[in-house]
Amino acid sequence: MFKSVLITAMIASLIPLSAHGAVVQTETIRITKPSPAQDISQTPPAETSPTPPPIGSASGLPPVYKDVTALPAAVQGTRNALIAAIRAGSVERLGDLLKGQQVPPTLSNDTVTDITSFLKSSSGDGEGLEVLAILADILDAGYLRWQPGTEHETYIWPYFAHYPLDQLTNAQKTEMYRVITAGDYDYMKDYGAWTFYRLGIAKDGTVMYFIAGE
Repeated sequence: MFKSVLITAMIASLIPLSAHGAVVQTETIRITKPSPAQDISQTPPAETSPTPPPIGSASGLPPVYKDVTALPAAVQGTRNALIAAIRAGSVERLGDLLKGQQVPPTLSNDTVTDITSFLKSSSGDGEGLEVLAILADILDAGYLRWQPGTEHETYIWPYFAHYPLDQLTNAQKTEMYRVITAGDYDYMKDYGAWTFYRLGIAKDGTVMYFIAGE
């Protein structure tokens, strides 16, 4: 028995130290950062990052804007007031907003004396709620800048109103179909102009028009 234990101890003394849980030396691998020319994920400084161009500007099409925070403060204020009237479901509130302007908006090819009554009579439901819904869909779409940088600068919704209808992408058509039907689109494309509602707000926040037709 003692001889057997002695042999076992001798064998154990010949086993390498690493087998008894000794610390194994490791090699640290250092990764060298590539030069800026090689690092394709490198983000340029914020001050040199250009603002993405509006949709359509690179192809000669009218630039389409989506960022409502880029609107002049007065235009943002009017847009917010219109949306508040829509959310309240109050055509009277919308009528009061438009009547309160120094320059009344164009709502029809004929003279409109009572704005609220006209909006109600123009609405399929007779209460003006359909018109509010149309205005909501229009304001959700992108917008165009007409005569930018001039005293006549106007922001127009939806952008389809002044965009080549036969050059809309599938994504743009999908957005457009929230406002009109496919049948309306085919008619307008053949006619050569947008004939549904459009909204124009001057840079000072005045609603210039909210009208349907060419």
